[in-house]
Amino acid sequence: MSFAAGAATFNSCNKAGSIVQFTEHLRKFPHDYNSLIWRSKAHSIVGNRQLALYDLQHAISVSSGVKRDVAEGEFVLLSTRNLEQFGCYTRRTVDRFKNEWRAWEQLGNYHSFKREEENATHCWETSLSLATKNHETKDPGICWIDYQIGKYRLKKGEIEAAKSYFSDAVESCETHTVSHIQLCECNIQQGNLLEAKEHFQIASKLNPELSSSHFENNSFDEYLLQKSVKSLSLERPLASRSRVKDVAGKTGSGSGGGGTRGGGDSSDDDEDVNAVWTRLRNEAPCIKRYRGNTYAQSKCGKFWYSKDTAGHGGAQFKRYDNTRSELRFKDSVDVKLKPLLGKHESRENQVIEKSGMVGVNRKKAIRN
Repeated sequence: MSFAAGAATFNSCNKAGSIVQFTEHLRKFPHDYNSLIWRSKAHSIVGNRQLALYDLQHAISVSSGVKRDVAEGEFVLLSTRNLEQFGCYTRRTVDRFKNEWRAWEQLGNYHSFKREEENATHCWETSLSLATKNHETKDPGICWIDYQIGKYRLKKGEIEAAKSYFSDAVESCETHTVSHIQLCECNIQQGNLLEAKEHFQIASKLNPELSSSHFENNSFDEYLLQKSVKSLSLERPLASRSRVKDVAGKTGSGSGGGGTRGGGDSSDDDEDVNAVWTRLRNEAPCIKRYRGNTYAQSKCGKFWYSKDTAGHGGAQFKRYDNTRSELRFKDSVDVKLKPLLGKHESRENQVIEKSGMVGVNRKKAIRN
């Protein structure tokens, strides 16, 4: 049994199962730092505090540099349960290892424990940037950083940005159940019901117990219907239940029933935009993020595109000229990527420095 197998099980939120796999791996490689750290996390979560402390002590004894400092910080937190002391260790680690993503991740965790969400997110974004720069995005712990930032963006109502982070999480680790669950929720909010159903099914397969708890023991259609009933009861208490059934009907084969597509509904347009955006990202030689927005390089390499979330004047995407060090705003384009002439443009993000952008860990992306 490999460390990677244990990490995949851990990331599916089956902590008890991962302990068995890490233990089997440690029988062959008793001083493997990663397995010791991850098993300690699993022991701590399931309530085996003393076993977790033992693993941390062992990890400290076999490591050096930033790994040793991170393990010491985790030991201080678990043994003393003193957040301020933990904070002192994490800040010291960042001071000593400013270019190590693990140090910034742990400092972000400290701010998260303190409920300082903005500070935590800044640290996690720095951690991601360093991991990308140092070509360490294949570490199985990266998906949790993406997930935490995604939750923060979702809380701020930035659904597309949140989806981007959750998508990165599941591309980094396909078994990351909680990100599949969040992708299901985001796609439901955007009306992408077929994609939502796909993530629902993946999450249910990866961790039936967790998924059943989140989705309240429902099938996807039942869950969607339940959410629709709650939404309509809040917005229009006397609304017809027939409309609710239409919403659930949209998750079928896509060819029958019509659902709520009639009467001026914009779902068709939304699906066209999402299809174009998916194609742009799949074809992109490089994908990066800047201030919560995703930017995809064109297939020819001359331009960059981002989604226009405001949608004023029929704009669906923003197009930028690609230079050596910058992205320079060129124009707004429609769903067919044709320029919109005469549209008043915001001054925000007219010029974006590439040095301030964060690379995205995608299987189809070629990193600069």
